[in-house]
Amino acid sequence: MATRSRAWYPYQSIPRREAAPPRLGRARFLLVLLVVIALGAILVTVLAAVLTPAQPATCTQHCGPAPGVPVPQPARYHSAAYGFEVAYTDPWKVVQQDSKSVIFQTAAGQFLVYGQPAGKSDQQLVQEALATLPDTQFQSITPATSIRGAHVGYQNGTGEVFSSTFLPQSGRAIRARIAVVAATKGGVSVSVVGIDPWVAAAPNGIPESSQFDAALSLFQWPG
Repeated sequence: MATRSRAWYPYQSIPRREAAPPRLGRARFLLVLLVVIALGAILVTVLAAVLTPAQPATCTQHCGPAPGVPVPQPARYHSAAYGFEVAYTDPWKVVQQDSKSVIFQTAAGQFLVYGQPAGKSDQQLVQEALATLPDTQFQSITPATSIRGAHVGYQNGTGEVFSSTFLPQSGRAIRARIAVVAATKGGVSVSVVGIDPWVAAAPNGIPESSQFDAALSLFQWPG
């Protein structure tokens, strides 16, 4: 009995296609996306907390002074002849000086300091200092009041305020106040003259009264 031969096909058989994996549903995709966004937000928050420096706590009690602008240190004039020193700050400027004396241009007037060997009373020093002012510019000088607690540095002295008419080289005459303080310590006498335009509302009529007093307080005697 003859056997039937298998049919011969010139083409290879096509393999059976496997079924594609099921696709994510729209709802499941959105859920996964929301989870990824949430995890990203948490990570960003954690990194921000770690990398951001902590803010200093606000002080509520027993706090120190608030930081401010540093106070400029005063400049100083030093008398080579008598060893005393005069401190000053802006806007005061030195306009004339030598080994015994110094003249400052202040915001409104002038401030003069000069030394000499001891030997005269404080009252004599006051009158002598007043006499050094040029009478062509300072006229009708009359006593106005005495200065209580007059001092030069930590040394007590004598002080008086005088009224005057000041005649500048150019311009009209103005009313002025002249404060003169003198003191002696050891072998050195110091006379101080402060000149300002008269202002009725100012202490003793001197608008720079507090600045003059500050310069006297910062004065340093030799030694």
